[in-house]
Amino acid sequence: MRRLIVIGGGIMGMATAIHALEAGLSVKVIERERVGRGATWAAAGMLGAQTELHTGAEVLSFSLQARAYWRDFAHQLETWSGMQTGYRQEGAYRAAMTEASLTALQKLADQHGAVRGRYRWVEDGFPLLPEAKGVLYFPDEGQVDARLTIDAMRQAFIHRGGELFEGENVTGYGRSDGGWQVHTESGNTFTGDQLLAAPGVAGFPGGKEADVHPVKGECLALRPDELPFQETLVTDDVYLVPKADGRIIIGATEQPWDTSRHVRASAVSHLLDQALMLVPALADAVVEVLWSGVRPRHNRGIPEVDEWEEGFFVSIGHYRNGILLSALTGKLLAEWMATGRKPPLMNGFKKEEITS
Repeated sequence: MRRLIVIGGGIMGMATAIHALEAGLSVKVIERERVGRGATWAAAGMLGAQTELHTGAEVLSFSLQARAYWRDFAHQLETWSGMQTGYRQEGAYRAAMTEASLTALQKLADQHGAVRGRYRWVEDGFPLLPEAKGVLYFPDEGQVDARLTIDAMRQAFIHRGGELFEGENVTGYGRSDGGWQVHTESGNTFTGDQLLAAPGVAGFPGGKEADVHPVKGECLALRPDELPFQETLVTDDVYLVPKADGRIIIGATEQPWDTSRHVRASAVSHLLDQALMLVPALADAVVEVLWSGVRPRHNRGIPEVDEWEEGFFVSIGHYRNGILLSALTGKLLAEWMATGRKPPLMNGFKKEEITS
């Protein structure tokens, strides 16, 4: 049985690890903290294949397929783990609040028309956003609860025979007898035939560099007496994601190269101002919690998923789309590792193919 070592227990590493088990590999995951407590834990859980303006038709097409795959994968994950993922398909609205934003929104519509993504313009105004210059509705957009989902992944991975090593800080790795060895700060050495590095913003151990930089995001959660809407709302400045438990997650600021963990007062003010401008009915909602997270953004704009050398794979730089892309990326990457054949859908994420 082929042995795979995964460095990084975020959503990308865990999704690949679970699929690798299903593909017949023996899998060890090494995580420096607890699984999913980095960028994944801070995510709003949007499966935003259409509310984002993607770089190129190939990435957009992959994103649409990734969102569709979540329907089955969320069900599988809940069955394997006995836990909930919070998967919902309630649709999403993207609103333009300025004339410049309306031009960008038209570009977004054109992009989706080219790949036959479902959408429609909201005509005769939008009662929830009466000041909007234009609104697009995407009926197939969905979401998961990122924290429920990563905990379900952890449980499913263990239940299906994966070996998990938390609290292990990787200090280096290298080739050994046709395979790979990974060394940790505690003195442990792990040996495998293949190695996947999915380190998020932690970076590569041993001095190796990747074309990725950190971007801090700050969020908050409100709890109104009653949810005034069920669909996700997105503008250029803010998103509002209603959850099944009655919360609304509001985010997110963007602070490139900032790895601090605190939440700034100015960020809270900005997010609340934008949210209340869009939905004044939230003025009396309880501010339940504030948090921040640091996401890995590839310097060239889209993720890199590739085999850098024989048996050494990377999955890095997923930034705002980590949750969306994780399941299908993990499935295809596991297939690649198990068969030695690169799935054609992965071609757009090769380093040489990435363009800004």
